[in-house]
Amino acid sequence: MNSPVHSPQIDVVLLDLGGIIVELGGADRHGILVGTDCVEEIVAIWSSCSIVQTYESGLLSTDEFARGMIARYGLALKPSEFLSAYCDWVIGPYPGAKDLVSDIALNVRCACFSNIGELHWHHQNTTMQIDKMFDTCFLSFKLGLTKPDPSAFIAVAQELECDPARILFLDDSPLNVDGARLAGFISHKVDGPAETRELLMSMGLLSKP
Repeated sequence: MNSPVHSPQIDVVLLDLGGIIVELGGADRHGILVGTDCVEEIVAIWSSCSIVQTYESGLLSTDEFARGMIARYGLALKPSEFLSAYCDWVIGPYPGAKDLVSDIALNVRCACFSNIGELHWHHQNTTMQIDKMFDTCFLSFKLGLTKPDPSAFIAVAQELECDPARILFLDDSPLNVDGARLAGFISHKVDGPAETRELLMSMGLLSKP
């Protein structure tokens, strides 16, 4: 992780969920959703799949999403089996994630911005209460826009009524980090709560390690 060269005034810390707050399963859990166990192929397929993007933009029902993915990738699954595997992809909050968000909120407003479908969001709230961790939650399926589209970040800044230059966005995806920067956000790539905490400490946004 590259340390920032300066610590600008930050009014909002905006966090991605998967890979920073929520732990996701590896190829053993994710691969069944796209019919491969190759990590590089899984990442490439999921990030570019029009069905995923349309679902996470709120333009497909959960059933349409499941049936579309099964047909697209020739999966030997029933829709209910696909959706069960889709939910099982989420392991749960990382150790220390809830404390991290609480510590941020003591110093500055903390929100999340996730590319996520309705089912995953419902699953995370009923089993993990992720929504209760944050001041505000920005969800692609409700926003109608997905990362890394700069217009998605601009919409979030407008909802927050905050200058983009005073929002710090943290994500584990370089593409999403780049999209945020194009929208005028301060943005850095981090992985997991420990690395996130380290960066925030270096920027003076946390009062304790």
